[in-house]
Parts: sequence; C-alpha cells; structure tokens
Amino acid sequence: MMFLHVIMSCCLPRKALLRTSLFFWLLTESVQGQGSEIPRTTGLGGAQPGQGTPAQQACEPRPGNSCWAFMKIAWKGFSSWSDGRGTISGTLAIQTEFEPLAGDLDVNSVVDVSNFASSASGRLMFGKLRAGPEMSSTINFVGDFRQSLSGYCIPFDRQMVYFNISIPPPFANGVSLGMFCNGACQMFDADGVHVPWWHSPPTTYPRAKNVTRLVDPTFEGQYAKGFIWSDLTCELVGNGTISCKMTGTRDPGRMFQEQMLPGVIMSLVGFSSFWLPVNMLMPRIATTMLALLTFVGKSSSILAELPSDGTSFVRYFYMLGLLVMFMNLMGHILSFRYQEIHSFIDDMSSYVAIIGFAFFLLLDLYTKNCETLPQDILTGAVVLSALMSLASVLLVVGRHRRQLLRWRLHLQRKMLPFSTAEEIFADAGMADASAARTYTEPDPHRRS
Repeated sequence: MMFLHVIMSCCLPRKALLRTSLFFWLLTESVQGQGSEIPRTTGLGGAQPGQGTPAQQACEPRPGNSCWAFMKIAWKGFSSWSDGRGTISGTLAIQTEFEPLAGDLDVNSVVDVSNFASSASGRLMFGKLRAGPEMSSTINFVGDFRQSLSGYCIPFDRQMVYFNISIPPPFANGVSLGMFCNGACQMFDADGVHVPWWHSPPTTYPRAKNVTRLVDPTFEGQYAKGFIWSDLTCELVGNGTISCKMTGTRDPGRMFQEQMLPGVIMSLVGFSSFWLPVNMLMPRIATTMLALLTFVGKSSSILAELPSDGTSFVRYFYMLGLLVMFMNLMGHILSFRYQEIHSFIDDMSSYVAIIGFAFFLLLDLYTKNCETLPQDILTGAVVLSALMSLASVLLVVGRHRRQLLRWRLHLQRKMLPFSTAEEIFADAGMADASAARTYTEPDPHRRS
C-alpha cells in the first residue's frame, strides 16, 4: 500500500490524489472489519437476537427467587403550582436497589412516570453503585407533572397530587417491583402491619417483598405554594405500577388577597358612586366606568389562571360582579332619567344591591358543599343574608313610599282625572287637595 501511494503521489494531481487516498482507506477498513465479529444487541443489557426479551435476558435471579427491583420514592421540593395549566413543578427522586442484571442494565434508565410533562432533559441520572451482588442507582425527575385539578371549590378546596411510576414493557417482563424506605418514612404490608427498617440491602431481606405501602411525612403540615400538604403515600397497584399521592389544602387567605381583593375594591368603588349628588352626572359615570373597566381587566387575567373544569367560587364572583357593575351603570342612567325618584333608585342600587350580591355569593358556596367549609356556619350566613336582603328592600320602599306615589301620579297625570289623583293622595295620608294639584299640574319649566 505504501508503494502504491508513492507512485500515485508522483503521477496524479493533488485533488485526484486526495480522492484516491480516501477510497483506499475506506477499502482497507472494510476488509479489516470482516475479520472480527461484532455482536448485535437488542434493547438494553446487551441481549443477543433470538434469546428472549431484553428484560428476560437482563434478569439473572438467584436460585428459587424472582428478579426484584426495590424503589425508594421521595418528593424533594416544590417549584411552582399552576391551576390554569394543571401542573405541579418540583423534584421526584427515585432510588432503586436491584438484583444482578445482565450487562449491568440500570432499572432507573427505563423507569417511567406517566404524568411527567417535561422533556428528557428533566431526567437526571446519577451514578450506579455496586455493593456486592446488588446494585443501586438514583434518578431525579425535575420539572412539571400533569394533574387532574377540579376548580369547583377554589379557593376552599383540597387538591390531590399523584405520580404513577412503572417500568414499561418489555422491560417489566419478569421484573417484580418492591418498595423500601428509611428514617421517618414508614412501611406497611398488605394487612396494614408495620414493617421495620433493616440495615441490609432490600434484596437480601425477605420481608422487603411484603411491603405494599410507604408513608413519607417529610412535607406533612408544611406550607408551600399556597397549600398545606399531607404526607406522601405510595402503594403498589396492579400491573407492576407504584401509585404515589399527597393532598394539599389550599390557603384561601392568600388567594383572596391576590385574586379577589382587587375585584372587591372595584365593586365597592362602583357602589360608592351612588353617594355622589345626582346633579354630578360626569363624576358618577366616570367613577362607575373606571371601576367597571378595571374589574373587567382583572377578571380576564384571573379567569385565565383557573382550571376549566368546574365553576369555582372565584369565577362565580367575577361573573356575578360583572352583572352587578352593569346594573350600577343602569342605575345611574335611571337616576338621571327619573330624577323625581333618584334617591329611591340610588338606595336600591347601593344598599339593596350590595346585600343581594353577598347573598348570592354565600348561596353559591352553600350549594357547592365544599369539605373545608363548615356547613352549619355557612347555612346561618345564607339565612342571615337572605333576611337582610328582604329587610333592606322593605326599608327602602317604606322610606320612599310617598315619593313613589307622587311619581306614580306624575306618570298618570295625563291619563287619570283629577278626582282619582286626589283619592290616591288621600290613601297615602295626604288629604290636602292642593298637594295633589301641585303634582298633577304640568311644570312649565320642565321639558316633556
């Protein structure tokens, strides 16, 4: 080959020499590769074709035993919570102790968390550790985990967070999943009997195969991301799957401050505009419109952050609030149109409306029957608000009774004879016919 290279370097141009040298190099490599056998593998573990599934080849059980993989599952911390996207972000750590596997196949390299929503970059593998015949490895799932959230009782709700961990087929064939833990974590068998912790590897301890439930109290009673959390409970379920869950009880005070308090303030601004004199037309309308526009903008951003499943209390508050703000605007228009009874319209649009607003909000909470709310106290609040609403209507109507009767005569002065008007005032306790005449005769300075 060296002799040929010397001849070609003397006779061929430089570009042709480069192409020819590359051809001979590739030819030499292919000839040398035919002299050695390169085994072809199928899947993980270096399995040869025709020798069974990868998992069946991977398992090298001891005589009389099956191939076991024991997992220690722990939730390491919270990163974020999103009601709108239905996800919780954090770190789920899985440490696996397993029996000898052919080709040093790492069980954690194929473990799957079904609701893990982040990309493969969120799977952080750690080095394997061999202690005698057993091996140990750890993997961290860092990112978002999809959840099925119900927005029905927000912000007085409890949300269950779950993680389903399994080894997918064909790797799961012939592999039995087990669990173990230490420290404050507790283990139980199928009968609910506590299984004590051992200091030897789980693969060498027979009672490890009886563990069906783990309870990790690391985050029990702790506050994180707007929730007070329970312990993490993992159970073995069918088809070689470990189901882990923990429950979070939402703190309604924080959500009220961040999402509902601005809406409450804007609603009060809208109601307070009725305390301005009726002749201040522009300040009334401007105050109501500013409150309405701010309320609409805030409601749009808040509703986008809530789950689409179920009408939550927060969503109902903003939907009902938009209707109440529109009624405030209509109340101002009616006050300007019928100034003879503007005080009656103002009282109905402020005192009666705000009590009725509170009544419908409490009624919505009562019908939801949320488990975090005491129903007896809520029942009393609903009854009290209903009585206050009825009493406010009666008080306002009674206070402006004469004004309403005079306005009625004002509307009917062209259709009713004077004697009928005089009878109406007599029934109202105003027997003076001159008063009736005053309200029935047209005002020459007022446009009809």
